Amino acid sequence: MSTFLHPSFSVLHIGLVIWGALLWQRQRSLGTLIVIITAAGLAYDNLILTLGTSIGVGSTLEALNVPRYLLHAVMTPLLVLTAFELARRARVPMAQSALSRSLIVGLAVVLVGVGLTQSLVGMHLKPACHDGILRYAERVTENQLCEGVVYEAGVLEARGLPPLASIATVITVAFWGLMIGRKAGIWWLLVGAVVMFITAAVPASRVGLWVGNGGELVLLASLLFVTARLQAREGLGTFGSVQPIAS
Repeated sequence: MSTFLHPSFSVLHIGLVIWGALLWQRQRSLGTLIVIITAAGLAYDNLILTLGTSIGVGSTLEALNVPRYLLHAVMTPLLVLTAFELARRARVPMAQSALSRSLIVGLAVVLVGVGLTQSLVGMHLKPACHDGILRYAERVTENQLCEGVVYEAGVLEARGLPPLASIATVITVAFWGLMIGRKAGIWWLLVGAVVMFITAAVPASRVGLWVGNGGELVLLASLLFVTARLQAREGLGTFGSVQPIAS
């Protein structure tokens, strides 16, 4: 399953990059740019998962896996800025004040800091094999041990905190998705956030990474869909003049 889905996800994320670029040309906004960069990073993420078995265990594959963690630590929390921007454009009352903007920017900075601290400080990646996928992971369970690889003592007992920054990000995006739905009748962002929350809870050690990665695809697609809907309401559904995002 994973060997088919990860390359498919990579191609679909490239499609989101193209779609996002078209939307950004119509209205150049920071939120759309964040989605474009995130989608490009997730295309890389799924590509490395696809090529892992071909590259093989070693320093090359380990180095190629590090940007995957950097992406999730930095870009995922920034999606709260995209969700807030969409809420502001949808005329959600609590998203209109300068104070709310400052708070959401502060939250994004804190979440990036938490993500970097939790994911990268003291990072020690180990080979993990499951469902035809070879990657380097922070934690490895017994059913992810790679044949022929010698693991350090206690590696299976190693545990860490849940991805706090990612959890807080999805909850925040879901909140703004709810507010957008109530104000503008566009519920896709809330749906995307709920799908992401559910799929992220599925243990990758049992079914593979494809479930969570599929949730990421749905979340980014929902952000772009809401962007497109709001652009259409603002009269930007066709290419004409390029407008900056309203302040």
